[in-house]
Amino acid sequence: MVIKRANSDLFVLTEQNQLAQLKTVDVWLHPRSVDGTNWKLHSINVIEHTNNVLYQFPCGKWLTDESEDSRHVQLEAVGEPFKVLREEFFDITK
Repeated sequence: MVIKRANSDLFVLTEQNQLAQLKTVDVWLHPRSVDGTNWKLHSINVIEHTNNVLYQFPCGKWLTDESEDSRHVQLEAVGEPFKVLREEFFDITK
């Protein structure tokens, strides 16, 4: 997946297996040939579509290509996951 700078990016995984309860998400900055590849990761939100549950992973850190440690961040889920969509939203027979 490619994340674009200064954007909110949405990725839909249509062939997603049901996820177990998520605890962490790992993010790596792919090193570029040009220096100065830095960006601030605000957060990651994951909706597990089988059960329509939202997991939130706040970050607020800069990822940089200056060192190995600054290219990777492991985010921990905050709070309990919660239901974001209900099946009746998709019931077209009503």
